Amino acid sequence: MSLKFVLGTAAKDHQASLLEQIKTISQTDPQAKIYYIVPNHIKFATEVSVLDHLRKSSGQDLLAATDIQVLSFSRLAWYFMKNEPNYQLPRLSAAGANMLVHKILRTKNDELTIFKSEQTQPGFVSQLAGQLVELSLALITSADLWHSYEMLEQSKDTDLVAKLHDLSIVYREFEQHIQGKYLGTANMLEALAKKLAQSDLSHSYFILDGFSQFNAGEYQIITSLLQTAKQVTVSLVLDRPYVHHAPEASELFYRSGQVYYRLYQLARHEHVKVLVDSFAKQDRVSADLVTLENYWIASNDLKPFTLTAKLQGDLQVIEAADRLEEVKCLATKIRQMVLLEGYRYQDFLLLTRHLDPYKNILQPTFEQFEIPFFTDLQKKMSDHPLVELIQALFLVDQRNYRYEDMMRLLKTELLLPKHEGKFMPLAEYRQALDLAENQVLKFGYRKKGWLGEAWVYYRFGTSDFGARTKNEDAITVKINLIKNYVKELLPPFYEKLARANSGKAAASLLYEFLVAAGVVEQLDAWRKQALKVGAVDASTREEQVWGTFCDLLDEYVEILGEQPFEPQDFLDLLQAGFEGATYSQVPTTLDQVVISESGMVQPNDKKIVMLLGATDLVMPDVAVSEGLFSDHDKEMLQPTLSEKSYLPDDTEHVLANEPFLNYLAFLTPTQKLFLSYPRSDNDQLELKCSPYVERLKQALALPLSYAHKNDGTNDALNYIGTKRTTMSELIKVERQAITEQQELPAVWDHLFQRFQQDPATKPLFEQLNQSLDYKNIPEQLTPESVKGLYGKDLKTSISRLEDFYANPYEYFLKYGLGLKEREIFEMNAANTGGYFHTLLDTFFKLLLKNGQDLKVLKGPEFDAYFKESVELTKRLPQFKILDSSNRMRFLARQLNAAAKQVGGAIHKQRQFNNLKTIQTEALFGHVGELSGLAGLQFTTPNDRLVTVRGKIDRIDELVLGDKHYLSLVDYKSSAKKFDHVKAYFGLALQLLTYLDALLKNKTTLVKGATKEQIATAGAMYMHLYNPTFKQKEIYQTIYADEVLKKNKYNGLLLDQADVLEGLDESLRESSGNSLIYPFRRNKNGSYKASGAQLVTKAQLEALLLHNEELIKQATDMIFSGRIDLMPALFKDGSALQYTPYEAIMQFDPMLPENNYYRLPAEKPADILKLLQVKEEK
Repeated sequence: MSLKFVLGTAAKDHQASLLEQIKTISQTDPQAKIYYIVPNHIKFATEVSVLDHLRKSSGQDLLAATDIQVLSFSRLAWYFMKNEPNYQLPRLSAAGANMLVHKILRTKNDELTIFKSEQTQPGFVSQLAGQLVELSLALITSADLWHSYEMLEQSKDTDLVAKLHDLSIVYREFEQHIQGKYLGTANMLEALAKKLAQSDLSHSYFILDGFSQFNAGEYQIITSLLQTAKQVTVSLVLDRPYVHHAPEASELFYRSGQVYYRLYQLARHEHVKVLVDSFAKQDRVSADLVTLENYWIASNDLKPFTLTAKLQGDLQVIEAADRLEEVKCLATKIRQMVLLEGYRYQDFLLLTRHLDPYKNILQPTFEQFEIPFFTDLQKKMSDHPLVELIQALFLVDQRNYRYEDMMRLLKTELLLPKHEGKFMPLAEYRQALDLAENQVLKFGYRKKGWLGEAWVYYRFGTSDFGARTKNEDAITVKINLIKNYVKELLPPFYEKLARANSGKAAASLLYEFLVAAGVVEQLDAWRKQALKVGAVDASTREEQVWGTFCDLLDEYVEILGEQPFEPQDFLDLLQAGFEGATYSQVPTTLDQVVISESGMVQPNDKKIVMLLGATDLVMPDVAVSEGLFSDHDKEMLQPTLSEKSYLPDDTEHVLANEPFLNYLAFLTPTQKLFLSYPRSDNDQLELKCSPYVERLKQALALPLSYAHKNDGTNDALNYIGTKRTTMSELIKVERQAITEQQELPAVWDHLFQRFQQDPATKPLFEQLNQSLDYKNIPEQLTPESVKGLYGKDLKTSISRLEDFYANPYEYFLKYGLGLKEREIFEMNAANTGGYFHTLLDTFFKLLLKNGQDLKVLKGPEFDAYFKESVELTKRLPQFKILDSSNRMRFLARQLNAAAKQVGGAIHKQRQFNNLKTIQTEALFGHVGELSGLAGLQFTTPNDRLVTVRGKIDRIDELVLGDKHYLSLVDYKSSAKKFDHVKAYFGLALQLLTYLDALLKNKTTLVKGATKEQIATAGAMYMHLYNPTFKQKEIYQTIYADEVLKKNKYNGLLLDQADVLEGLDESLRESSGNSLIYPFRRNKNGSYKASGAQLVTKAQLEALLLHNEELIKQATDMIFSGRIDLMPALFKDGSALQYTPYEAIMQFDPMLPENNYYRLPAEKPADILKLLQVKEEK
């Protein structure tokens, strides 16, 4: 029995010294059994390295070694205990520990203090379970914890005392539950220590390599080995022994020195012979790395360091513009070193402290550079579709079939409808689901909608009950396929689950449901598909995740199976289980770059290490305590524990170990070290270089290389990777040269010629080069395309032509291609306006139907008619949303109040004149409408026929003698005035078009009158809203007058005295402003209005004639294929302000080819003069 230490710094070849020792042992003891123990993370790499070295030293081509085993502590347990009964016990997973702790917290709730309230907090159960595992690994039992509680009970630290009290109770129950039922890591280590103590190890030699610390359980095993094994050899990265005292926490080799001191004292205590330390003498790394080590040790000991020789270039520091450029730079170097310097991909190791910031960059970049790689980190199962399916399955029922949960469930594609025993083809399922999703979004279906009557697909909206097409019927079939599948699949499962009286019954139901629904078959199909395309690693994931799910169910039934079933608790426990579960990974090839994190133990046989992300945020890293015990708690607790129990290091010691941890990372390679850092993060956060790297740069005079975006001025070699990536870089340089009107640099020009001449690259290269000539200018439509999109003649609404003048390209997208946003079940501005229009239309139609005159209607009668109008309107299918929730019902009350206010305002306005409403929502130009008005038809200069349709909100009639003056009102959900400039340039055609249609149908509207007896009084806008009032408007003026002012009309009125007097009779004998129309009567009897809202008959006719010409002009431009990307820009905004097509148009005013159609800032009077001049010509 003896203990031997092999010491040496990280630059020394410890493994070579250990292998020499193995050779000596084998020669001196023919019966020797050698056990080479390393951290589990590097077991495979070490085994390959050790056996390869032994093969070479023996001079054999093949080596079969039975007398040497390379193992980790867990594999050592298997090796010695595989036939022991207690080793056959099932392992308790992290999820199982969570379930057990969850059960204990419930059963012991009355005895707990602070944990009683904490147990409902998210993540607490998982944190508590982790703390129990940590305590067990530290060889701290519940009895030890209770002893500590008793010792500290009278202390002033009440928080720690309360923690110890509750933790002792929970821990005691935890120990009792797992005793004899499960084998935890700590139990396994303890059992192994006992087994080793009872074993004959007189010819056994144990070598421990790669460790810088041990937990209490591992120290217990080493104690047994010291008592029974022939020799225990421990290799440590340590510059000197610590025999009489432990190292200070500030020392670089603190952790490994602590191990030396503890093991040395342990050997002395057990009366084990300690052999003379040996030192690894052979350098494992290059001279530059030795220099780095010398400086690092000296600087951490605060000793002077002098650079005595120039470095050979094996240390490089790279500053990158951002993380993407950093990874691309390193990928380029790897490619070049493999192709030009004889390296293999397996010679490279990429390290970073935390891979998370690079997780979306490394894989696509390495695939683009055609570099094989293996990410040496465990991937969590929590994102697998099966996990998503299980979560959504429970949430659908809990949250009443909410849209998000339903789509989350169905889009896993693990639940597919079957037809004649076969799964529905995936492409068909996806199309049907997309259509069903649109239907759900449009109508806001929840449980009642999913489980109720069959769905019907409507083309435009719920009010479109016209002729149906075969396509609509086909879509209806597809969406009902999804609906019926859900209706048949889910409710029976939920009903059975609701009747489950125990956790075991619920778990059985879930398992049976998934199997019956074909989930297992789908997972197997995915596995086969992955194998078919050669994705061996991916092919194992489905089997692993299903196995994990079954294991979790087994643990749940074992631990909580007899407890009452709580769906939310069950879901939380499953989620916690999958969060802790990871896929087992096996490298698919030996020759690949390994990517890992620098905080983990790494094999030191890699020739080149690239340490990326070396910023001040992670080097040194920030230590965060994840356990229940704070640093202060650990300081108070440690003295109360036995000598064999070791709590994990506190934050201070973890931070103190950062120089040593990074030192190991620096000395991992044998030949070259690259240190790189980005100047900005992915979210443009500015980053700084690590102070460790800054120290190395200054002390070792390291030159700084830059990995910036390629602008053609940097060395071309920095950007040459694969042919495909080099093409991309060349395109960037070409674009820069074109912008600056410069010639291509010589190297890039040479590459240009090579790509042009290479038959393999020429087609792709020419295609990429076309992007340099690309301009964001739409290609005009061909006559064939125009005919296919619009037909022979144009049937349109005037708002569409307004859209054309606002932006021809948007007109093409919206009405040519028919692109539109998905309809959402919500009350947006358009829906609100539609409700107002329909409600007021219903109100006036009721009055007309009953022969009532709004002017003489009394208050109670008005209220009765309005109430009836509300009832009739809210029954319409398109307004069912207003009764879908309490929020919507509140909104309906608000809308009704606003509409009633508007109706009341119109009622008050009628007291000032003898206007009568003769029609509301008057349709013109609509095919199939028997009672509608004739549409506007024009033949364009290019002999195209255009028919304009529309709907006039309200038509009023004013009778003066034998004259009938018609006026129209257009309801608006926002304040609007007639804009002469927009009307002149085609952006405000609606009001004049409606007035034109009214005049062309005047004899139809006024029966028994001749054309000459019918004229127009004007066209007006009315703002539909519930106005607010300032205090002075209520108390300092007549309130009724203020109400009328808030509801005043705006638009165009005929500048004719008798008409204006008829519209507002209150001004017949007096001067002043009209309360209801936008004009005033002067003292001399003349009338005046701002913004040219009063127009003469000639001016009105000129406006109408120009409006018709704009309609014809737009029609000819549409049929000529014009789709210019030229959005209108006016004084109060632009046509792009609210467009949903901006992402498609990619309009950029900074581009020379993208320009606005700028409307001139003309005054209304100037527009009227232009029209007059035009008419005179």
